Amino acid sequence: MRPIASLALIVVAVSVMGCATSQAPKVAADPNAPLCAFGGLTPASPEWAKCLATMAVNPDRDLLAALIAARAETEASGVPDVRAVLAKRTVPIDAEYLRRMEVRRAQAAGTGTADCGAWHWDAGMGACRP
Repeated sequence: MRPIASLALIVVAVSVMGCATSQAPKVAADPNAPLCAFGGLTPASPEWAKCLATMAVNPDRDLLAALIAARAETEASGVPDVRAVLAKRTVPIDAEYLRRMEVRRAQAAGTGTADCGAWHWDAGMGACRP
């Protein structure tokens, strides 16, 4: 009886470990994971799955990724004033975001909607929303 119980325990442990290891690379390999983590979410957060799905179709995903990369590079560089350097590095990202918002607002004023990719134009917020 004891060898059967031990064997059953090993089978359950291996299957649980198999599930855990198969999920970790999937989460780590998701290109949207850093974008959701930047927002303060973790894979254990209930909103994690929704964030991953939403970020996949975010029309400004490239700008958010550029912002995260600029922040990570600035923090890793070891400069004494990280805030000042980061502020300088994000100027073109901010400018492109504002340019896109102005284009969308002008388009929405003329047509009632704006090009938000898979998101939709929220007239009340004046921005693209998931």
